[in-house]
Amino acid sequence: MYKLTIHKETVPGFPETLPFKGPEHVVAAFREIVPEDDPREHLVVFLLNRDNKITSFLEASVGGSEKCVIDRRLVALTANGVLAHSVVLVHNHPFGNCLPGISDINETGGLKKALDLFNINLLDHIIIGEDGSYYSFADERVSSLKNNAK
Repeated sequence: MYKLTIHKETVPGFPETLPFKGPEHVVAAFREIVPEDDPREHLVVFLLNRDNKITSFLEASVGGSEKCVIDRRLVALTANGVLAHSVVLVHNHPFGNCLPGISDINETGGLKKALDLFNINLLDHIIIGEDGSYYSFADERVSSLKNNAK
């Protein structure tokens, strides 16, 4: 039998909460976590409270030069464990453009379904290209972010 706990650690240079004002602010926060010259894909999940302030983040995955894996259970359980109201997913394409591939779109939809089970909103999925440009699913109104109301 194991006792599970969530470990919180203060990150130097980050305020206690950071208002989510759009993709450009999250891209800047991502750049504080992931060095721009790192040749690997990184997936960071920003966790937000009811006031849309980023209260914490999870370095969910570090992959190779072409992909990293989204562990839907890890992301959903961590977000639920810290009572996040919403999340913003950010990952980079270190050797490519910022446009999403089919797997990016499918994985975003799958993560949204997992988060929906906990009533946690997926506000955006942002992809940062090698040239620093970014693609925001929310800005582009990609259907995998929409509610699946029945």
